[in-house]
Amino acid sequence: MLRKTFLMGAVLLGWGMTLGCNAEPEMEVVPVSGTVQLDGKPVEGVSITLLPQSNGMRAAGFGTTDSNGQYTLQAGPEIEGVPPGNYRVLFSKMAMPDGSPIPPDAMAADVGAVNVLPEKYNSVEFSGVTLTVPPPNAEATNFELSSSGR
Repeated sequence: MLRKTFLMGAVLLGWGMTLGCNAEPEMEVVPVSGTVQLDGKPVEGVSITLLPQSNGMRAAGFGTTDSNGQYTLQAGPEIEGVPPGNYRVLFSKMAMPDGSPIPPDAMAADVGAVNVLPEKYNSVEFSGVTLTVPPPNAEATNFELSSSGR
């Protein structure tokens, strides 16, 4: 199950990045940033993936948290912000099986890395976390995750 969920997350992230690469430069995007916390504490290295809930939308969004748990979402490598709309949000944080960071010169798949967040947060079916991207000038969007997965 863990491997299937990890692979699905990797495929979806790649899909989102591919769509973002092909996005038109004049596409309307809204800046989205904030923090991700786990049990009330900021978490570094969390990958965030937005999946559009509408078939008419062409781009997804992605981002990664810094050491303060802060993130900024992008629709593509050169496109900061995401198109307005409704999204399902997935979260993952890859680490070594013992919870230690992945060595900088290693690929997660090559060292047997695992997702250290509760699996529900990286499941399209069970995440339950959604985001409605509002018009420009919105306030920060913060996500509070629980290690119990609730």
